[in-house]
Amino acid sequence: MVSKLRARNPEDKQARWGSILTATLEMWQETAYPNFTMHALAARLGLAKGTLYLYFPTKEALFLTLFERLLGDWLDYLEEELSQGSWKARKLAGLIAQSLAQRPPLARLFPLLESILEHNITPAKARAYKTWLLHRAAPIAALLEQHLGLKRGMGIKVLAYTQALIAGIQQMTDASPIVLEVLQEAPLHLLKLEFESDLQAALTALFSGVQNR
Repeated sequence: MVSKLRARNPEDKQARWGSILTATLEMWQETAYPNFTMHALAARLGLAKGTLYLYFPTKEALFLTLFERLLGDWLDYLEEELSQGSWKARKLAGLIAQSLAQRPPLARLFPLLESILEHNITPAKARAYKTWLLHRAAPIAALLEQHLGLKRGMGIKVLAYTQALIAGIQQMTDASPIVLEVLQEAPLHLLKLEFESDLQAALTALFSGVQNR
């Protein structure tokens, strides 16, 4: 439980900032985004709701920061893996699909990014996030260009296409219980997607396509 006393020195403020993100991640694994409230988060932390807004002015800014942290950790993993050995389209697609399937909190955030999380934030936050993203994605983009034989600068585009596939397939596999039940019936089962396997198939098609250009 975090103290209700106001954090005054930089170390205490950083510790509280981290505690807020940790509690956010815990709650995110228990609830859907529409049901997540700053009030419930403050209660979980033992803080006044106003204190949360000193660190994160909006719910969107809070979740965008959480996305940055989870995405950064995943990109660190991908960079380390891609720096070793040879990676062709199918193997590369498998790495991305499997590693993301092992990180449900991150995967669930992808569909929210452009439609929700990038709204109701300040221009300064938007600029800082996009600048961070471009800088952080650059090494991965360069490795994609190397492994897939892409033209210089094409790696960033391929990462954008990858993000679109992740967001779309994640959203389609996160259907309501009623829809999931209906999709068990033949022939409707043909419409049912599985996140890891179908993401791998889609990414294999993407990487093979750009590789052959």
